Amino acid sequence: MPNPPAPLPERRITGNLGWIDALLDAVVVMGSDGVIRQWNGAAEKIFGWSAAVAVGSRFVDLCVPPHLRVAHIEGLRRYAETGEKRIIGERLELPALRSDGVTIAVELTITTARGGPDNAEFFVGFMREVTALRIAEERAELGEQRLRALVEHTPSIISLVARDGSWESPGEAGTKLLGWPKGIDPEGGIFSLVHPDDLEYAVAIFEEVTSNARDSFDPATFRIRAADGSWHWFETTAHNMLDDPSVEAVVLHSRDVTESHESHRKVLENAERLSAVVENLAGGVLVEDADRHIVVVNERFVNLFQIPSSPDALVGTDCREAAEQSKHLFADPGFFLESTLACLENRVEVTESELAMADGRVLERDYIPVFVGEHYDGHVWIYRDITERREMEDQRESLIVAEHDVRIAIEEQNQRLRELDQLKSDFVANVSHELRTPLTSIMGFTEILSDGAGGELNEEQREYLAIVTRSSQRMLRLIDDLLLLSRLETRSITIEVEPLDLAALLNESQLELSAGADSAGVTLNIATENGPPLFGDRGRLRQVIDNLVNNAVKFSPGGAVTVAAIREESAWILRVSDTGIGIPQGDLDQLFEKFFRASNADPKRTPGTGLGLTITKAIVEAHRGTISVESTQGSGTTFSVRLPD
Repeated sequence: MPNPPAPLPERRITGNLGWIDALLDAVVVMGSDGVIRQWNGAAEKIFGWSAAVAVGSRFVDLCVPPHLRVAHIEGLRRYAETGEKRIIGERLELPALRSDGVTIAVELTITTARGGPDNAEFFVGFMREVTALRIAEERAELGEQRLRALVEHTPSIISLVARDGSWESPGEAGTKLLGWPKGIDPEGGIFSLVHPDDLEYAVAIFEEVTSNARDSFDPATFRIRAADGSWHWFETTAHNMLDDPSVEAVVLHSRDVTESHESHRKVLENAERLSAVVENLAGGVLVEDADRHIVVVNERFVNLFQIPSSPDALVGTDCREAAEQSKHLFADPGFFLESTLACLENRVEVTESELAMADGRVLERDYIPVFVGEHYDGHVWIYRDITERREMEDQRESLIVAEHDVRIAIEEQNQRLRELDQLKSDFVANVSHELRTPLTSIMGFTEILSDGAGGELNEEQREYLAIVTRSSQRMLRLIDDLLLLSRLETRSITIEVEPLDLAALLNESQLELSAGADSAGVTLNIATENGPPLFGDRGRLRQVIDNLVNNAVKFSPGGAVTVAAIREESAWILRVSDTGIGIPQGDLDQLFEKFFRASNADPKRTPGTGLGLTITKAIVEAHRGTISVESTQGSGTTFSVRLPD
């Protein structure tokens, strides 16, 4: 606050200037020397100085801001020297200083008058404070500038549509977004820019707005054509200000939502795909958002939990309440709620957890949390009715247990059978061995008697001895076969391996086998191929050949037997084929068992022990080989022996 200057000698003007105290404007009477002569009440209010302080003081010291004081003093000096009155009668607006040091704006008009005893000339200033007015005007101007800048630079298009349909868009958004030049007036007006499919809708919206039947904050969405011919989706709100004298138009506020509309369209398409996928899943699917409200649910879920509402009606439902209301459906409601909360708290995928239902069903549940980046966005529940599967699994477990018990029982039985078979084999071997000694003696004495050592024999006695000899030989062969089979089964026999020429071995066998074939009227054919040597036991393989060929000859009277040695894939194939009586299909599986003979074999015409093929198979397997048979009853049989190198 400035200090008041020392008062000058008082020279108060009186007389016809006394009326100034009644004026609302501040009136200051100042002499040409700049000293205040009159100061009314309004001046006291505006400047804060009392008349007692002001009168007699220089105006420049009380009311002129420091930066204008030089100009004020210079003006008074020029007036005193030249009488020049540049600002007399002019309305001026100047800054002034208040007693508290605050600068204010005043509107000033100066005139001159004379008075006093010496009829001196003085200045009369009429002033009113316009600070508030100027501040308001500045604020209004600033607001207008801001509004203009907002309209010019807003990303939305603001349009004014008059009653006659004319329109204008004061901003630059239309040019930036759609490429149209500012002030464009297309033929057909503003509605000519609307997409034909949206035109009827846009016109109807405009009519609702102009008739005040539509909320001005309710947006409408339609397509607008850009300058390049492309279409943009715009969301528009319309405010009816036709009756406002300052506007007289419908104000349209439009923003480009093409990107969000396209995103929304894609979201809807994805949602439709998701719904279709969810609906076609075998399980009941429930998708919740992060706040546990249902987003998607399928018909299967509704059916699983016997919910009377449709899937669409459940969307938006609070799952907390739904879980509480449906807990009675579970055999253990507490476990259902606790396991559900545990999944939600841990937010870790949990699959194939089982929930027993109160009605006896069993449901399998998967929990899958959904994250978008690191943000938790909800979760998916998938329920499957596995009641039948659980029952089948229980039955399967029971069958497995039963099968295990049966297998153990069978194994025990098989073990007993193996033990019995071993006992039988041991018994046969022992008996055979014990029979061989006396049988050898019988055959020896028979041979001695046949040679006449005991005296001359008549024909009848010789015939009897021949029968005994043949029977003994048959018995000896049987005993030898039993002993050989026992040794083969117990692997106590030694296989003497050496390189053999299979063709030579067959030719060698042919010489001995031909006699038996000729006596039976059977044609014996040998066919061989060249190849590498076969490694095996000559005597045992010769026994295989003899057994197979003798069998073929025995069951093919008057027919033919073919023996072939064929080279095939690192192995020799020995094939014996006949044109005999064949073997019934039902007998083939038992053909290599001990003492088994085909059901169509006549024991009187073709005697045998049923051990030849069993011994043959054992010898072949001792050589790491295999034997197989193919036969057609009435047409013949083929035995194939495969012997690897």
